[in-house]
Amino acid sequence: MFGVTETTLPAWGGSWGTDTTSTVDVDVGAGELSSATIDALQSDRTLNVLLIGSEIIRFRTATLLAPGRYRLSNLWRAQLGTEWAAASHSAGERVVLLRPQGLRDVQHSAADYGVEASLKAVTRGKAV
Repeated sequence: MFGVTETTLPAWGGSWGTDTTSTVDVDVGAGELSSATIDALQSDRTLNVLLIGSEIIRFRTATLLAPGRYRLSNLWRAQLGTEWAAASHSAGERVVLLRPQGLRDVQHSAADYGVEASLKAVTRGKAV
């Protein structure tokens, strides 16, 4: 599901964490979002994961404003190493709901951290 932010997601300083003061309004067109409990979010790391701009967030509360439009709050910010993208947002940014079917966990060792690598994404069923 793709959409766009209607308001600016406030800047977030530091590392990942829970942001209980900020909200962001999103338009997901014909898509639907739903709230989740803290227990559900903690037990399923793939639940309510959004890419907003270049920052990955998770949300606990999705308040319906109008068909396809939601106010997201109780945000888990700067997820999965996207701290660098949490400082500057604007209205009109892309919103992408990330689902586990489209994600792949790439295995790596501690020796791989800090090592520059070139990667190429290949469409499923196509050769490199």
